[in-house]
Amino acid sequence: MSICTDRKNLLLLCTLAVLAACDPYPDQGEFLAGPVFAQNFIAGVKPQMGGANPFQPTLLAVRGQALFSLVITRGTSTTAVSSAGPATSPFWTDGTKRDPLLVANAQQVYAFDGPCQGTGGEGYVFNPYQEIIRKDKQYPVFQDIPEVLSSQAGKPGRSGAYSAVVQVVHLALPADFPCQSVKRFATAKARSTNDLLSMSTEYRLYQVLDPALARPPTPYQLGFFDQLLVPFIDMGPVPLTADGSHFASMPLYHLVDPMGAAKLGADGSPLPPVAVGQPGDPPVMGVPAYSPICLDAAVTVPGQDAPFDASLPIFQTAKAAKTLSSCIVCGPQNPDNVLCPFGQSYLSSGFGAL
Repeated sequence: MSICTDRKNLLLLCTLAVLAACDPYPDQGEFLAGPVFAQNFIAGVKPQMGGANPFQPTLLAVRGQALFSLVITRGTSTTAVSSAGPATSPFWTDGTKRDPLLVANAQQVYAFDGPCQGTGGEGYVFNPYQEIIRKDKQYPVFQDIPEVLSSQAGKPGRSGAYSAVVQVVHLALPADFPCQSVKRFATAKARSTNDLLSMSTEYRLYQVLDPALARPPTPYQLGFFDQLLVPFIDMGPVPLTADGSHFASMPLYHLVDPMGAAKLGADGSPLPPVAVGQPGDPPVMGVPAYSPICLDAAVTVPGQDAPFDASLPIFQTAKAAKTLSSCIVCGPQNPDNVLCPFGQSYLSSGFGAL
């Protein structure tokens, strides 16, 4: 071996040694790889033709005359998916092989409880116009995202098993934990039996969306997937059926005339749908009054008057359409704001979260 070759090998070894000793992104300091690339996301969570926002709020009635806002996904068909017809909904199925409401099909998200050590320096104040993430928070990390890859035969997710309903695993942060230092699910999972101990779990609907939609009035928050920044909407806790094996859904009533067409109001526009409840409502006769999983149902309304109270007997005649969507009932809407109940949680990015 020549002297030149020896010198090259020595230089390479020295360089690697220095990099190993001074790695700026160790396990507890994973670098930000930028926003998630959403081109292959399912249709229900990205802009539609003409730039329409699938989360555009609409007015709806809730158990009476009060009008609230509904943030809802589009593309909600639960038709069996395949490579020819890929998933468009968070509640997808491939026929008899997958029940979107089965608890066992929920994905995991790690959330971090407790304060972390800020990395923005003394007196740090988040500036949404100059920073993409906060340096005084630790965002949650996702196990999967709703992209449809050619290798997954029309099913969403890196593993072909994505679900918008997630099991949130709460990890306790140690006192010296640097904010935003964990950005990969695998890292959090590996440390969950070491210094990031699991404290509790819960089921919630975290609807991941295309970053192009992450602007007001969409009440988004931020998380990480494989060091990529992921916007999502926290649609709240998901109740279970009595046997605990499935997630409970909430009827979303659409008013139709005797011919099956959408019932029109005095101004000629379709009447708003009618929801059963709002987040936080107590169960009714043991049945959850509210769920962020909405099940479309048609109510035939004869005559001129349209009922807006979901407790009226006519709603007992509803016919379910077996079409599921992720939805959240928010407060009264104005042109620039939607007052959603989970928009200001501790996961909030501070920008776009209302």
